[in-house]
Amino acid sequence: MNTHSENFPYETEFMDLQGKLVGFLYRLTCNRQDAEDLAQDTYIAVRQNIAGFKERSSFKTWVFSIAINKARNHHRVQKRWAVDYQDRGEAAHMSSETLMERLMDIHNSRPDARFEMQEHVDFCFQCMVKTLDLPQQICLWLRYFYDFSVMEIQDATGFTEGMVKHALTYGKKTLTEVFENRCAFINQSGVCYQCSSLNGLFNPKQEEEAKRNAEKIRRQISSNPHLVELRMQFIKDINPLDGSCSHIHNYLMENTPNWAESRKE
Repeated sequence: MNTHSENFPYETEFMDLQGKLVGFLYRLTCNRQDAEDLAQDTYIAVRQNIAGFKERSSFKTWVFSIAINKARNHHRVQKRWAVDYQDRGEAAHMSSETLMERLMDIHNSRPDARFEMQEHVDFCFQCMVKTLDLPQQICLWLRYFYDFSVMEIQDATGFTEGMVKHALTYGKKTLTEVFENRCAFINQSGVCYQCSSLNGLFNPKQEEEAKRNAEKIRRQISSNPHLVELRMQFIKDINPLDGSCSHIHNYLMENTPNWAESRKE
């Protein structure tokens, strides 16, 4: 992001927020370049409107409110995913040598790349949050990943207290139902085996170690009756743009809608 500190007293404060801001926008857009562009637009707007910051709310809340307003009309933010997008994306790869070769090329582009199950839990969670309506997405990310209080979410979004609480309650309820029906990794009764498939593809030489790590993660999460809350705690500190397999997940995230639409029946 291009920043210029001249005559901008909040430069340090903005730079401290930059990583979280880009991460939040990536959660909404599922596209790295779009997230960075929106963050840059937010920075410009913050500089241009800094005189209007009256400190009635925190600087963080004010900056995120500008970012949310910038993001709301973005076509990728408005695009709500279907629950089976990942399934359709996998089916597209299974029927295309070209797509499989491209996926392996992306993986091999980083010599230190390693498929990490915890990062994939985060990736899958983001895919499922993308199936919610936009107010639920925004409220869930702000509350559970960026430490906003209900009042701060109100300030950042313009939602009423009732709207925020409704979005949080029904967003979690929907995710609970989705994961219960889909996730074969945690619940061992769902229909989605993507994490196991990708682990076998990218880590064939570490299969036993991967199985042990997967079982450890499964025990950590599945033993808790509040699975959605524990998932969020488990992945909260993951930076989706800077992980050992983030290049793979970014590629999958950015292209899944197109792959899914190509398999639409």
